[in-house]
Amino acid sequence: MSSPSTVEDGLHMLNSVIVNLSHDIFAEYLNGIRASLYSQFRSSETQNACFVKGLIILLSLLLVKHGSSKIMDIVNSVPMCTIHTFMDELWIPGKKTINTHAKVKLISVASSKLLCESQDFADNAAD
Repeated sequence: MSSPSTVEDGLHMLNSVIVNLSHDIFAEYLNGIRASLYSQFRSSETQNACFVKGLIILLSLLLVKHGSSKIMDIVNSVPMCTIHTFMDELWIPGKKTINTHAKVKLISVASSKLLCESQDFADNAAD
């Protein structure tokens, strides 16, 4: 995913990895994946709706398949980002742009799972 022209293909490949492999197999590569995704997101050339959709789908697959702690680790490793910032600025606005039934269902399940399993959201609900 080193260039904007390969980002969409890279996201599709990562989706396949997440769906078909156990977390133990690709865990050692998550820091590099996160760094690449963050770099592409910050790039003005790839900061578009297509990339955001792909990123949300990728993170939704990771969350549903491997749990909310994996998403929390990724979000918390991004400089100056909290889960609330992530949800407010990326997830919720990006979710609204996804319109295929299967993807909407995936993202809805992932959102519910994140809200129910994440300690950050549980702590705020208790306040």
